[in-house]
Amino acid sequence: MDINLELYKVFYYVATTLSFSEASRELFISQSAVSQSIKTLEKKLNHTLFIRSTKKVLLTPEGELLLQHVKPAIQMLDEGESLLSGDNMLKGQLRIGASDTICRYYLIHYLQKFHQEFPDVRIKVTNSTSIGCAELLEKGQVDLIVCNSPNSRLGNHMNVKVLRDFRDIFCRKSRLFFSRRDTM
Repeated sequence: MDINLELYKVFYYVATTLSFSEASRELFISQSAVSQSIKTLEKKLNHTLFIRSTKKVLLTPEGELLLQHVKPAIQMLDEGESLLSGDNMLKGQLRIGASDTICRYYLIHYLQKFHQEFPDVRIKVTNSTSIGCAELLEKGQVDLIVCNSPNSRLGNHMNVKVLRDFRDIFCRKSRLFFSRRDTM
């Protein structure tokens, strides 16, 4: 089979963003070019790779299988191009999933330091619940997540590193609003 690598690249971006319009923005090509590339790839492979609806795009089982092979290939090619450029500075985009609280009170400081050290890396933060962040990571829509633990969506196949322990506490005003006989 003689299939142009660019078709796989377009497939990769649509599959990881689950959006034709987002893929077109990231690839700097028109949405119709993205759509045509996917149609061409599906025709050459003789398989439907996406389930399309007016509001969302989902991978078919064949699309999921193809993504498992295309994703590491595209990432290795990008890495090789970076090494050949002779520039050891990090470039590209880092996609992070984080909750509101973690982002506001913990992550912002580190993102500012990271940006100062690596100005050529674009940082995209996606705000979601901790469970939602784990789902984004599983789908390949983010590169890493900073979330609360325990998290039922964090599987054994994920590399988990505890950054900091937090304690949840209960606070009240000094004057109780219920009688001593009441229980919580």
